Amino acid sequence: MSFRLLNEGGSRLRPGFPALCLGLLLAAGSLTGCASRGEILGFKRDMTYVRASVDTLNLHLQNLRLQADALQIRQDRLVEEMVTKSNQRQDRAYLSSRLDDLEAQAMMLSAQVNDLSQRLTGVAQRFDEMKYRTREPSAVDTTAAAEPVPPEPREVYDQAYLDLSRGNYDLARMGFEEYLSRYSDTELADNALYWLGEVEYVQHNYDAALQKFREVETRFPNGNKVAAALFKIGLIQIQMNQEAEARDTFTRLAQRYPGTPEAAQAQQKLKTLE
Repeated sequence: MSFRLLNEGGSRLRPGFPALCLGLLLAAGSLTGCASRGEILGFKRDMTYVRASVDTLNLHLQNLRLQADALQIRQDRLVEEMVTKSNQRQDRAYLSSRLDDLEAQAMMLSAQVNDLSQRLTGVAQRFDEMKYRTREPSAVDTTAAAEPVPPEPREVYDQAYLDLSRGNYDLARMGFEEYLSRYSDTELADNALYWLGEVEYVQHNYDAALQKFREVETRFPNGNKVAAALFKIGLIQIQMNQEAEARDTFTRLAQRYPGTPEAAQAQQKLKTLE
Protein backbone atom coordinates (compact mmCIF):
# COMPACT_ATOMS: atom_id res chain seq x y z
CA MET A 1 0.00 0.00 0.00
CA SER A 2 1.39 3.41 -0.96
CA PHE A 3 1.33 6.52 1.17
CA ARG A 4 2.57 9.03 -1.37
CA LEU A 5 0.16 11.65 -0.08
CA LEU A 6 1.72 11.43 3.35
CA ASN A 7 5.34 11.18 2.34
CA GLU A 8 5.65 13.47 -0.70
CA GLY A 9 5.69 17.22 -0.71
CA GLY A 10 2.38 17.47 -2.55
CA SER A 11 0.42 16.84 0.63
CA ARG A 12 2.30 19.40 2.67
CA LEU A 13 2.22 23.15 2.38
CA ARG A 14 5.40 24.29 0.69
CA PRO A 15 7.99 25.90 3.03
CA GLY A 16 7.46 29.39 1.61
CA PHE A 17 3.69 29.26 2.02
CA PRO A 18 3.49 30.59 5.63
CA ALA A 19 6.13 33.21 4.82
CA LEU A 20 4.09 34.39 1.86
CA CYS A 21 1.05 34.69 4.11
CA LEU A 22 3.03 36.80 6.58
CA GLY A 23 4.46 38.95 3.82
CA LEU A 24 1.03 39.75 2.45
CA LEU A 25 -0.26 40.48 5.95
CA LEU A 26 2.56 42.97 6.61
CA ALA A 27 2.17 44.51 3.18
CA ALA A 28 -1.45 45.27 3.96
CA GLY A 29 -0.24 47.93 6.35
CA SER A 30 1.12 49.94 3.44
CA LEU A 31 -2.38 50.30 2.03
CA THR A 32 -3.75 52.08 5.11
CA GLY A 33 -5.18 55.41 4.05
CA CYS A 34 -5.38 54.35 0.41
CA ALA A 35 -7.98 51.60 0.51
CA SER A 36 -10.99 51.63 2.78
CA ARG A 37 -10.54 50.50 6.37
CA GLY A 38 -13.13 47.79 5.76
CA GLU A 39 -11.05 46.37 2.91
CA ILE A 40 -7.92 46.35 5.05
CA LEU A 41 -9.72 44.60 7.91
CA GLY A 42 -11.21 42.04 5.55
CA PHE A 43 -7.82 41.39 3.98
CA LYS A 44 -6.12 40.93 7.37
CA ARG A 45 -8.95 38.66 8.51
CA ASP A 46 -8.42 36.46 5.46
CA MET A 47 -4.68 36.22 6.06
CA THR A 48 -5.12 35.41 9.76
CA TYR A 49 -7.50 32.60 8.82
CA VAL A 50 -5.12 31.18 6.21
CA ARG A 51 -2.13 31.25 8.56
CA ALA A 52 -4.05 29.55 11.38
CA SER A 53 -5.29 26.88 8.99
CA VAL A 54 -1.75 26.32 7.67
CA ASP A 55 -0.48 25.60 11.18
CA THR A 56 -3.38 23.26 11.98
CA LEU A 57 -3.03 21.27 8.75
CA ASN A 58 0.71 20.85 9.07
CA LEU A 59 0.30 19.46 12.59
CA HIS A 60 -2.31 16.99 11.34
CA LEU A 61 -0.06 15.91 8.46
CA GLN A 62 2.91 15.35 10.74
CA ASN A 63 0.82 13.16 13.04
CA LEU A 64 -0.56 11.16 10.14
CA ARG A 65 2.88 10.53 8.68
CA LEU A 66 4.12 9.20 12.02
CA GLN A 67 1.12 6.87 12.36
CA ALA A 68 1.41 5.68 8.77
CA ASP A 69 5.13 4.96 9.09
CA ALA A 70 4.62 2.95 12.28
CA LEU A 71 1.77 0.91 10.84
CA GLN A 72 3.54 0.36 7.54
CA ILE A 73 6.61 -1.02 9.30
CA ARG A 74 4.46 -3.36 11.37
CA GLN A 75 2.59 -4.59 8.32
CA ASP A 76 5.81 -5.12 6.35
CA ARG A 77 7.12 -7.33 9.14
CA LEU A 78 3.97 -9.41 9.08
CA VAL A 79 4.12 -9.79 5.30
CA GLU A 80 7.63 -11.21 5.62
CA GLU A 81 6.38 -14.00 7.86
CA MET A 82 4.36 -17.01 6.86
CA VAL A 83 0.75 -16.36 7.84
CA THR A 84 -0.30 -19.56 9.56
CA LYS A 85 -2.29 -18.43 12.54
CA SER A 86 -5.74 -16.89 12.47
CA ASN A 87 -4.73 -14.14 14.86
CA GLN A 88 -1.98 -13.10 12.44
CA ARG A 89 -4.52 -12.86 9.62
CA GLN A 90 -6.81 -10.80 11.83
CA ASP A 91 -3.90 -8.56 12.76
CA ARG A 92 -3.08 -7.96 9.11
CA ALA A 93 -6.70 -7.20 8.32
CA TYR A 94 -6.81 -4.68 11.15
CA LEU A 95 -3.61 -3.02 9.99
CA SER A 96 -4.85 -2.83 6.42
CA SER A 97 -8.07 -1.20 7.58
CA ARG A 98 -6.17 1.26 9.76
CA LEU A 99 -3.85 2.18 6.91
CA ASP A 100 -6.86 2.78 4.66
CA ASP A 101 -8.23 5.17 7.29
CA LEU A 102 -4.95 7.05 7.41
CA GLU A 103 -4.86 7.27 3.64
CA ALA A 104 -8.38 8.68 3.60
CA GLN A 105 -7.40 11.26 6.22
CA ALA A 106 -4.38 12.20 4.13
CA MET A 107 -6.64 12.70 1.11
CA MET A 108 -8.88 14.98 3.16
CA LEU A 109 -5.95 17.04 4.40
CA SER A 110 -4.53 17.24 0.88
CA ALA A 111 -7.87 18.61 -0.32
CA GLN A 112 -7.83 21.14 2.52
CA VAL A 113 -4.35 22.23 1.48
CA ASN A 114 -5.59 22.74 -2.07
CA ASP A 115 -8.48 24.82 -0.77
CA LEU A 116 -6.10 26.97 1.25
CA SER A 117 -3.85 27.45 -1.77
CA GLN A 118 -6.83 28.63 -3.81
CA ARG A 119 -7.87 30.92 -0.98
CA LEU A 120 -4.38 32.41 -0.77
CA THR A 121 -4.38 33.02 -4.52
CA GLY A 122 -7.66 34.88 -4.19
CA VAL A 123 -6.31 36.96 -1.32
CA ALA A 124 -3.20 37.84 -3.34
CA GLN A 125 -5.38 38.91 -6.28
CA ARG A 126 -7.43 41.14 -3.99
CA PHE A 127 -4.20 42.64 -2.68
CA ASP A 128 -3.07 43.44 -6.24
CA GLU A 129 -6.44 45.02 -7.02
CA MET A 130 -6.23 47.17 -3.89
CA LYS A 131 -2.72 48.34 -4.86
CA TYR A 132 -3.93 49.19 -8.36
CA ARG A 133 -6.77 51.29 -6.99
CA THR A 134 -4.36 53.28 -4.85
CA ARG A 135 -2.83 54.66 -8.06
CA GLU A 136 -6.20 56.21 -8.98
CA PRO A 137 -7.42 58.50 -6.17
CA SER A 138 -10.81 58.80 -7.79
CA ALA A 139 -11.33 55.07 -7.31
CA VAL A 140 -11.09 55.37 -3.53
CA ASP A 141 -14.44 55.76 -1.84
CA THR A 142 -14.15 58.55 0.73
CA THR A 143 -17.85 59.38 0.98
CA ALA A 144 -19.19 56.32 2.70
CA ALA A 145 -19.44 56.81 6.45
CA ALA A 146 -20.28 53.21 7.28
CA GLU A 147 -17.81 50.32 7.14
CA PRO A 148 -18.36 47.85 4.27
CA VAL A 149 -20.07 44.70 5.47
CA PRO A 150 -17.86 41.60 4.97
CA PRO A 151 -19.31 39.05 2.54
CA GLU A 152 -21.54 36.88 4.69
CA PRO A 153 -21.33 33.71 2.54
CA ARG A 154 -17.58 33.60 2.90
CA GLU A 155 -17.76 34.06 6.65
CA VAL A 156 -20.21 31.17 7.03
CA TYR A 157 -18.04 28.92 4.84
CA ASP A 158 -14.79 29.90 6.56
CA GLN A 159 -16.13 29.26 10.04
CA ALA A 160 -17.47 25.83 9.07
CA TYR A 161 -14.18 25.00 7.37
CA LEU A 162 -12.20 26.06 10.42
CA ASP A 163 -14.45 23.96 12.66
CA LEU A 164 -13.79 20.95 10.42
CA SER A 165 -10.02 21.43 10.53
CA ARG A 166 -10.19 21.61 14.33
CA GLY A 167 -12.32 18.47 14.65
CA ASN A 168 -15.48 20.30 15.71
CA TYR A 169 -17.60 18.14 13.44
CA ASP A 170 -21.06 19.02 14.76
CA LEU A 171 -20.36 22.72 14.37
CA ALA A 172 -18.85 22.13 10.93
CA ARG A 173 -21.93 20.19 9.84
CA MET A 174 -24.25 22.99 10.95
CA GLY A 175 -22.09 25.59 9.22
CA PHE A 176 -21.92 23.82 5.87
CA GLU A 177 -25.62 23.01 5.99
CA GLU A 178 -26.38 26.66 6.64
CA TYR A 179 -24.16 27.67 3.74
CA LEU A 180 -25.87 25.28 1.35
CA SER A 181 -29.35 26.32 2.45
CA ARG A 182 -28.61 30.04 2.00
CA TYR A 183 -25.96 30.22 -0.71
CA SER A 184 -26.47 27.16 -2.91
CA ASP A 185 -25.81 29.13 -6.11
CA THR A 186 -22.37 30.46 -5.11
CA GLU A 187 -18.99 29.25 -6.31
CA LEU A 188 -18.18 27.53 -3.02
CA ALA A 189 -21.39 25.51 -2.87
CA ASP A 190 -19.78 22.36 -4.29
CA ASN A 191 -16.91 22.69 -1.82
CA ALA A 192 -19.35 23.06 1.06
CA LEU A 193 -21.23 19.94 -0.03
CA TYR A 194 -17.98 17.97 -0.34
CA TRP A 195 -16.80 18.99 3.12
CA LEU A 196 -20.21 18.12 4.50
CA GLY A 197 -19.61 14.63 3.15
CA GLU A 198 -16.19 14.62 4.84
CA VAL A 199 -17.81 15.49 8.16
CA GLU A 200 -19.91 12.35 7.87
CA TYR A 201 -17.05 10.23 6.53
CA VAL A 202 -14.58 10.93 9.33
CA GLN A 203 -17.29 9.99 11.84
CA HIS A 204 -17.94 6.72 9.95
CA ASN A 205 -21.48 7.75 8.97
CA TYR A 206 -20.94 6.06 5.63
CA ASP A 207 -24.52 6.12 4.35
CA ALA A 208 -24.82 9.85 4.91
CA ALA A 209 -21.34 10.47 3.50
CA LEU A 210 -22.10 8.41 0.41
CA GLN A 211 -25.22 10.47 -0.24
CA LYS A 212 -23.31 13.76 0.03
CA PHE A 213 -20.45 12.67 -2.20
CA ARG A 214 -22.87 11.44 -4.86
CA GLU A 215 -24.66 14.79 -4.69
CA VAL A 216 -21.37 16.52 -5.43
CA GLU A 217 -21.18 14.66 -8.74
CA THR A 218 -24.84 15.06 -9.69
CA ARG A 219 -25.36 18.68 -8.59
CA PHE A 220 -21.96 20.05 -9.57
CA PRO A 221 -20.66 17.85 -12.42
CA ASN A 222 -18.21 20.54 -13.51
CA GLY A 223 -17.04 21.44 -10.02
CA ASN A 224 -13.51 21.00 -8.70
CA LYS A 225 -14.50 18.43 -6.08
CA VAL A 226 -15.94 15.68 -8.28
CA ALA A 227 -12.72 13.64 -8.52
CA ALA A 228 -12.21 13.76 -4.75
CA ALA A 229 -15.86 12.85 -4.18
CA LEU A 230 -15.58 9.85 -6.52
CA PHE A 231 -12.51 8.60 -4.67
CA LYS A 232 -14.34 8.81 -1.36
CA ILE A 233 -17.32 6.96 -2.87
CA GLY A 234 -14.96 4.14 -3.80
CA LEU A 235 -13.48 4.02 -0.30
CA ILE A 236 -16.94 3.86 1.24
CA GLN A 237 -17.95 1.06 -1.11
CA ILE A 238 -14.92 -0.91 0.06
CA GLN A 239 -15.95 -0.33 3.67
CA MET A 240 -19.42 -1.65 2.76
CA ASN A 241 -17.90 -4.77 1.14
CA GLN A 242 -19.08 -3.62 -2.29
CA GLU A 243 -15.83 -4.36 -4.10
CA ALA A 244 -17.36 -4.68 -7.57
CA GLU A 245 -18.98 -1.27 -7.23
CA ALA A 246 -15.72 0.17 -5.88
CA ARG A 247 -13.82 -1.13 -8.92
CA ASP A 248 -16.36 0.54 -11.21
CA THR A 249 -16.05 3.81 -9.31
CA PHE A 250 -12.25 3.84 -9.32
CA THR A 251 -12.18 2.90 -13.01
CA ARG A 252 -14.55 5.73 -13.88
CA LEU A 253 -12.49 8.15 -11.80
CA ALA A 254 -9.22 7.15 -13.48
CA GLN A 255 -10.76 7.49 -16.93
CA ARG A 256 -12.52 10.81 -16.37
CA TYR A 257 -9.78 12.60 -14.44
CA PRO A 258 -6.41 11.27 -15.67
CA GLY A 259 -3.34 12.93 -14.26
CA THR A 260 -4.99 13.97 -11.01
CA PRO A 261 -3.83 12.77 -7.55
CA GLU A 262 -7.23 11.10 -7.10
CA ALA A 263 -6.80 9.17 -10.35
CA ALA A 264 -3.37 7.94 -9.23
CA GLN A 265 -4.82 6.78 -5.91
CA ALA A 266 -7.70 5.11 -7.74
CA GLN A 267 -5.23 3.14 -9.89
CA GLN A 268 -3.49 1.91 -6.76
CA LYS A 269 -6.79 0.86 -5.23
CA LEU A 270 -7.69 -1.03 -8.38
CA LYS A 271 -4.49 -3.07 -8.04
CA THR A 272 -5.38 -4.04 -4.47
CA LEU A 273 -8.86 -5.09 -5.59
CA GLU A 274 -7.64 -7.43 -8.32
